[in-house]
Amino acid sequence: MPYINKIDDYTKKKKMVSSRVPAIYLSALYSAEIDVAACGFDSSISKIITIAFKDALSEIKEKIGVDYYELEKFKHDIMDLQSRINPTTRVNPDLLAEEIKEQSISISQQTSEDIDVMPLIAEYKARVLKDWKNEEPKRGAIRRALLGDF
Repeated sequence: MPYINKIDDYTKKKKMVSSRVPAIYLSALYSAEIDVAACGFDSSISKIITIAFKDALSEIKEKIGVDYYELEKFKHDIMDLQSRINPTTRVNPDLLAEEIKEQSISISQQTSEDIDVMPLIAEYKARVLKDWKNEEPKRGAIRRALLGDF
């Protein structure tokens, strides 16, 4: 078990979600909270919603082959790298994520196997951006790589 854990900023930022759900479900969950706690368990509606979101994103990934959660993490990481490495340069993380999504769909359509290529492409592009700081002479090549001209 590690003694030091990496803090993922993108999981700490919270947003308020408002939705209409059948009242009976909320009443049942509120009623169950006391008994759940008495049995030594912890439960909350926000945890239930978070798990439901994760399950929905997993189902979307399974059905259409695009991992939107990984894309959002990638965009956050690119923005973080950009702010630390070269704040004057503006890389559009949304465009990069869209490009990764398109490449992922293209590669999965070309192969007969179900391959999850998105993390590999995102990792590669993030690595290229990290190298931006240390390899100033290759800046033109890095820009071409970030724009998809491999």
